[in-house]
Amino acid sequence: MKKKIKVHTIFFTYKRAILLDAAIQSLIKNFKNISYPISIIYHYEKSHKNPYNFLKKKYNRKVIFYRRKKDSIFRNLSLFFNPLNILFILRWPKIFTEFNSFKFILEKIVNNSKKNYIMLCPDDIFFYKRFQIPENLFNLIKRDSKQCFIRPAYGKNINSFNSASKFKVFEFDKIKFVQWNNNDPKCSVDMKYNFHVDAAIYEKKGLLNLISKIIYHNPVTLEANGLRYSNLMHLFKKTISPIVRVCSTYQINSVQTDTNLRYYKRLQVNTKILDKLYLKGYKILHKMTKLQKKHNDVIPKDIFLEKNKKIKNLKKILK
Repeated sequence: MKKKIKVHTIFFTYKRAILLDAAIQSLIKNFKNISYPISIIYHYEKSHKNPYNFLKKKYNRKVIFYRRKKDSIFRNLSLFFNPLNILFILRWPKIFTEFNSFKFILEKIVNNSKKNYIMLCPDDIFFYKRFQIPENLFNLIKRDSKQCFIRPAYGKNINSFNSASKFKVFEFDKIKFVQWNNNDPKCSVDMKYNFHVDAAIYEKKGLLNLISKIIYHNPVTLEANGLRYSNLMHLFKKTISPIVRVCSTYQINSVQTDTNLRYYKRLQVNTKILDKLYLKGYKILHKMTKLQKKHNDVIPKDIFLEKNKKIKNLKKILK
């Protein structure tokens, strides 16, 4: 019997240990190509130290933490030979003023990984359906590593999927997938994201070919600059997703200040309150309505937590 091909998962996290724990739990339960240890790059802040230490002890050898630290933007001078990187700095001045080791840590993890496939995840991702990637699909990605990637957080069932676009449905090991080309003018805006960090899976060399050439200092600028570079260089034009989406981000608050995207739609729950509840034994529950399962963004109106098999609404806990 052939061994399953495994995927190296890399999480990005900041101030949200309780969400990261829930994300890891969902991954262990539903992603059948998971490998260990899981890599976690975190933005350290003293006031959030205890929850992350609690999580480290809980998962022990199943996770490895990498702490971002201040670093010199001039450490790799070749980046400045690319005019696009100058434009990226002008667009995101904090890349220059707040540069840190995030880029170097991420690329070292990818380069040194013993796995050929990498999944990039934020700490608010959650897998709510069982997902297994067949070997034939991995081989397809490998043959076209600069053009193909897997996007589990999207599917033909999402409202923004335009059925008028040119797409094809195929099947491997009785699992159905859908593929489309991002430069199809009939694709919706959501379909055209050919680089992102919401559980996107890339072949290792294809990913390094992109991220090693761009400048970034956190997950926001990694995604933004990676997307722009991919579009300009015509990379990752072919997206492959399961027919039905298997995972999504659970957007309850915003911790990065680089963008206000969807800021006012989220509940913006205080991260220190979530830390206290996490240390008391509470766990985040991912609850979705049938309607939300078809939306690209899952932004809950209420947050539910569980402790000792009892489920409570966050509003009632805080009263």
